Amino acid sequence: MARKGQKRAPRELGTAGKGLWRVVTENFELEPHHLVVLEQAACALDRATTCREAIARDGQTIVDRWGQVKPHPLLAAERDARSSFVRCLSALGLDVIPAGPNGRPPGSGR
Repeated sequence: MARKGQKRAPRELGTAGKGLWRVVTENFELEPHHLVVLEQAACALDRATTCREAIARDGQTIVDRWGQVKPHPLLAAERDARSSFVRCLSALGLDVIPAGPNGRPPGSGR
């Protein structure tokens, strides 16, 4: 459930996007302008997931109409969606691993 004042996940989001929305809104207080960025991140995650599933099904290469082996066209779409997702997380400040008690990220082994 979203915190008071935060809207529910947009209906058009897929499973991955709704999961991201839920985790972020349950753990962070977001301003309305952050919700716009979060929605873009969730859409990008859904797009990357859809592309990854199609690539897994079809293989990383395809044979074109002339019989030439080519990279799957969704490889570029997946890359672009992942890049957009990472940029949105960065804009929200969610790309930073909090420091542990020794000033280093948890599990850094030092």
